[in-house]
Amino acid sequence: MLRVLIVDDNIDKLADIRSIFSDIDSVQDDNVDIAYDVMSAKVLLSENLYDVAIIDLNLPTRPHETPKPNNGFVLINLIRHSKVVKKPTYVVALTEYAHLIDEYTSKFYNDMVFLLQYVDNDDNWRKQILSYVDYAYEAKIKPTVVGEYNFDLGIITALHDPEFRYLLKLDANWQKRKHVHDSTVYYEGEFVAGQKKLKVVAAAAPQMGMPASTALSLKVIEHYRPRYLAMVGIAAGVKGKCELGDVLITDISWDYGSGKIRRTPSSVTFEPDPKPLTLSPDLKEKFSAVIREKCYVEDIVAGTEEPVAKRPFNVVLGPVASGAAVLEDPELIKEIMLHNRKLIGIEMEIYGLFYAATNCTLPRPLPFAIKSVCDFGDSKKNDKYQKYASYVSSQFLYRFAISEL
Repeated sequence: MLRVLIVDDNIDKLADIRSIFSDIDSVQDDNVDIAYDVMSAKVLLSENLYDVAIIDLNLPTRPHETPKPNNGFVLINLIRHSKVVKKPTYVVALTEYAHLIDEYTSKFYNDMVFLLQYVDNDDNWRKQILSYVDYAYEAKIKPTVVGEYNFDLGIITALHDPEFRYLLKLDANWQKRKHVHDSTVYYEGEFVAGQKKLKVVAAAAPQMGMPASTALSLKVIEHYRPRYLAMVGIAAGVKGKCELGDVLITDISWDYGSGKIRRTPSSVTFEPDPKPLTLSPDLKEKFSAVIREKCYVEDIVAGTEEPVAKRPFNVVLGPVASGAAVLEDPELIKEIMLHNRKLIGIEMEIYGLFYAATNCTLPRPLPFAIKSVCDFGDSKKNDKYQKYASYVSSQFLYRFAISEL
């Protein structure tokens, strides 16, 4: 069973948070502890090891004192740096104040802290907390499935050319393989660096889109049981968040077409209902470290022969939305950003990969996606950057896999 700590002085909000766990078998009522202030939380954290800690940012220091908007941050810093308290496996900072979200986003960016906004009568924050709890439970009670994996890494692309063509240029001694009753051609290989070796399998989908990436992901999982399942290729970037050629690492994925079309005599409106899936905390931390240290960029740029490469690319970690259509409409991108204002990119397949990896039979792989920006989804969209973006994403994947997986 999981052990949970909730730190909040707002009784109504606290009850709302606690209600999340009422129907979860992995969290029993006796395993949920409550603290109303920083000092009480410190005592509990020094005595108990929690799987999940949910901490309000606006907290009193001691009982009956006035809450301060930075006290939650102070407590989380204590968790991160103190040797006195026991560090929870996952920490969620939850606040109802939008200005605190803006203030602390950059401060939590490179740490294993998930910052969410609490909105009454809104299920998004509840769904995200549930996803963290589910992941914590899987990680805690099912370590034995690790021995059942057969390959280290499965990789898929949406396009044979240029995405898969550039993937097969990676040094892996690729060997073609077909399976009975399956028309897909797989390429088995091995990434080698010094004493480290990774068994790898790669395949390309027959067409673009989430249905094709979901189906291919499930086939790769069933045939090969990889520990990690990745996707490389091209994506549309969001202007102001990235530049052409930049690498996008997906930390939240959703289908921007998920929702309800409501028709009235005078109008037709779309009411979005995204069901986001998230990058595992361990992988997110590894990517964050790579970004901080600016790994791989110089080597990748030095090795390209594509003429469009005029500058070192940046690596951006953030939300990427998937949809059923190729976009050439900046206004639609603005509408999608209403789902998540931190949106960095849009493409057609990643949510299918995440969905397959999350809902397949055990043992499940950890999914991640590395795509490079080839356009901005507007009227200037063309193929000029597709080869370079395919090269960059594959090369980045290779270096990340061999050094971090």
